[in-house]
Parts: sequence; structure tokens; C-alpha cells
Amino acid sequence: MDTKLLNDRVLPLMGPAQLNVGQPLVNNGLLDAGAFLPAIRNGWKGLIWAQQEDGRLGWVQQIGYDPRLVTANDSMEYGTGAFLLAGSEMLKLTESAD
Repeated sequence: MDTKLLNDRVLPLMGPAQLNVGQPLVNNGLLDAGAFLPAIRNGWKGLIWAQQEDGRLGWVQQIGYDPRLVTANDSMEYGTGAFLLAGSEMLKLTESAD
């Protein structure tokens, strides 16, 4: 797998979604942590950025929509679930680094 291409070209296009793709794969030893941690950390920063002051996760595409413009006010339960899963995987990464 070309990790440079993935990190430089593919994952940045995915924005916060890159986090959900990479974390569990690193935590379970399927991807090289050294190669993918920068993209995972950038994805986590994107998810933190998308969290609104009231705690909702914004910028989440609505169910059944084709890809289109979303705003900070767009939130769905599955977005919150993905955020919580990503947070639990980040905690595992932090604990394994200690």
C-alpha cells in the first residue's frame, strides 16, 4: 500500500472521515502507526472542530441525501455515534502510547 499517496492525497479529501477509517486499523495492528498517525490526528482535530458549543456534532450529512452542502447546524445521531467511537479509539491510542 502506498502510504504516502494515502496520507498526502486521499485522506485529506476525506476530512474528519479519515479518522474513522484509520484508528481501528492502527489500534488492531493492521496499519503502521508511524505512517498513519498524522492523518488520524488531523481527522480527530477535524471532529473536534465540528463539535458545536451545545455539544452536537455538526457538518453531518442527512440520512438518504446525496453528497451535498452541509452546515454546522446539520447533525444526526449516527454522526454522534461515529464521534463517540472515534473518541474511544483515540483513548486506546493514548493509552497504548503511555
